[in-house]
Amino acid sequence: MPAGDGGGGGAGGGGKTALVGAAPRPGGRGDRRRRGAVSASETPPPLLVEGVRLFNRGRWFEAHEVLEQAWLSERGEVRRLYQGLLQVGVGLHHARRGNRRGALSLLDRGIARLTPFAPQRLGLDVARLLEQARAARHDLSEPGGLDAFDWRRAPRARLRRRR
Repeated sequence: MPAGDGGGGGAGGGGKTALVGAAPRPGGRGDRRRRGAVSASETPPPLLVEGVRLFNRGRWFEAHEVLEQAWLSERGEVRRLYQGLLQVGVGLHHARRGNRRGALSLLDRGIARLTPFAPQRLGLDVARLLEQARAARHDLSEPGGLDAFDWRRAPRARLRRRR
C-alpha cells in the first residue's frame, strides 16, 4: 500500500515553475473549478469503477490492488483520492481481521485524504463515503466495537456516471 504522496521535486512534481501557455494546474490558483467539484467531463476511469465494485463487495484487499494501480499511474492531485479510498478499504480489511488499531489508523488516514475531494470527484460521491467511513470509524472505536460492528453498515462507494 502506498504510504506517502510520492510528491517529490522531480519532473512534474512540486516545483513552482510554470510553463508559459500551459493550462492551469487542477485545483491550482489559476483553476476556476472548485476543488472537489465534478466537471461535466469527469467520468470515472475504468480502474476506479473496478476498484469501487470490489470495495462494495467487501473485497477490500482486491480493491486495494486495483486502486493502487490507479494511484501509481496518476501524477496529479487525484492520486490522493485513490489513496484515501484504498486506505478506507484496507482499514475495513483490518477490522474484519480483528486488528482494531490498524483499522482505526487507516480509516483516519483515508478520511483525511478524501476530505478535500468532497462533495464529488471523478463521479465518486465522496461526501457520502466520508459520512459512512466516519460512522464506521466511530462504531469501531467503541469498546467491543470490532465484535459488535454491523457489517451491513460498512461504507459503500457510489459512482455517478454521466449519461
